Amino acid sequence: MDAKSLEVISGQLQEQREKISARADKLRAELSRLDEDLSRVEAALSVLSGAPLPATKAPGAKKERKKAAAPSAKKAKVSELIAAVLSQTTSLDESELKALVEQKLVESGHNRNGYSLRFQEALSDTRFHKGPNGVSLKQPALRT
Repeated sequence: MDAKSLEVISGQLQEQREKISARADKLRAELSRLDEDLSRVEAALSVLSGAPLPATKAPGAKKERKKAAAPSAKKAKVSELIAAVLSQTTSLDESELKALVEQKLVESGHNRNGYSLRFQEALSDTRFHKGPNGVSLKQPALRT
């Protein structure tokens, strides 16, 4: 197989992984909601049947709700943020760029899970150039 074919296959697999990851995140959130619903129904059944409720916390203590996990960033989102940061400057050191993009990613409501890998994948985008002065946006070719 030539490099182009491997690149195409790799891209397809990464897209598939992102779709599966997003679906898994949604299913985990739904499962959490269903577990909470089940707990409420079981508590109601216990009250109706006169059976004692299972002791989980001190009486009067409120049950803590689990906060829905923030979504993991996708390659496209990281690429978008890299482009936004680089559009404000000529070039940046890769580690400085990574830190700035990570900060913007968290501010946009995403978690850091898989961020290092997504950042490296995003840097392979044809819009970016890694050179001795750091990472910069590639200039569009002038047509004559």
